[in-house]
Amino acid sequence: EAEFLAVAVFGTPGSLLVQMGIPVDAHSSRFGPEGEVAPHAVVSAQGGLSARVLQTFDTLSVSDVAHFTIGARRFLAFAGAASSPSILYASDAALAPPVFERMPDLATSSASSVRFFSAGAPYLLIAQQGGDALMFRWNGSAFSHHFSEYTLPKDVARGQVIAVPQAQAIAPFTAPDRHGAPAEFLLVGAFPN
Repeated sequence: EAEFLAVAVFGTPGSLLVQMGIPVDAHSSRFGPEGEVAPHAVVSAQGGLSARVLQTFDTLSVSDVAHFTIGARRFLAFAGAASSPSILYASDAALAPPVFERMPDLATSSASSVRFFSAGAPYLLIAQQGGDALMFRWNGSAFSHHFSEYTLPKDVARGQVIAVPQAQAIAPFTAPDRHGAPAEFLLVGAFPN
């Protein structure tokens, strides 16, 4: 299986999707399970790994990225820093290499961390510096954490706002509860007020 790496870039030229390869000479590497020989962009200092840029993403100011799969779709979620929204891209999971297309942005502010988890439904957790953490729920077509009188019936699945001022990092995990049954927990790191 081909090895890909999504890189969140704070600034220009935007974030990157790169494919890892094995150098064969000064200009080319073998990429993917079939060993396609193609030009590489960079080689590691030890010469054992190389990379080529497959796609750039229009993300002017992001601080984190999460990769996940829901059904037949693969996603990249970028945490939008400063006043930028968080940005979501999706690709058909069967495509190799993947080709991501932008989806509707997620309404966040000063996002510092993004994590995906599944507990009965797919969720995205986004920590916001200076604001609460947001939990977005996948409704089959989009991620949502709120709705209004204009929300379509198919989009009523939602997440919630988690009151954690100054959230910096966020991590969902599963662990046994006091009776030994699996339970979902959320660990949030925050700056003091």
